[in-house]
Amino acid sequence: MTGQLPPVLLFDLDDTIVTFDKHSTPAWQQVCAAAAAKCGQAAADLYREIQRVSDAYWADPERHRLGRLDLDNTRRKLVREAFGNLGIDVALATQVTDTFIALREACIDVFPGAKETLRTLSQTRRLALVTNGESHKQRAKIDRFELGSLFERIFVEEEVGFGKPDPRIFRHVLAKMKVTPEACLMIGDNLSWDIAAPQSLGIASVWNDYRGRGLPAGTTVKPHRIIRSICELLA
Repeated sequence: MTGQLPPVLLFDLDDTIVTFDKHSTPAWQQVCAAAAAKCGQAAADLYREIQRVSDAYWADPERHRLGRLDLDNTRRKLVREAFGNLGIDVALATQVTDTFIALREACIDVFPGAKETLRTLSQTRRLALVTNGESHKQRAKIDRFELGSLFERIFVEEEVGFGKPDPRIFRHVLAKMKVTPEACLMIGDNLSWDIAAPQSLGIASVWNDYRGRGLPAGTTVKPHRIIRSICELLA
């Protein structure tokens, strides 16, 4: 399969190379259970209200863009709002959020076989990393797991000035890598950011359906290929 891949491969980071979202629910449930003993509310009610407030905030694309560039403070704000709705002291909200942040980040890891796959691909292909978020958070993951040497270029939203799904990020990548859209393949887990956005510029895309859920009902996004792990790129 390697021989069929184009010369330039663009990779997402979170939930493509390193685990991320799967740690959220267990971490929230753990910190809510601890907080429940202090505030007299049921842990399930705390978790439900945090999720309700968070889902409403992150559903808006512009809030999402701004929030992910100041992620920890955005989380603190959302938990304070949720606790305020339940009549709970906001000081506890800050403590809960900071515990969640530390717990979740400690759980982040590289998907099995991901580094080995990238190392093998880098021998015959040019690799670039295209990731949204804050520079210090994304660079910390890159350094922690020693990923930097596997990529020719690394593009982080905060450093570039714009991120996925803004088409400017892909135009920027093409310009810096000095390649055409036809010479690239984008691999990522987000159907909007990693699949639809690059496809709009003529870049083929592979959806990393690491959860194994399949395409959502009614979606109009059609990845060129669906995988469960980037290791399948070598299959």
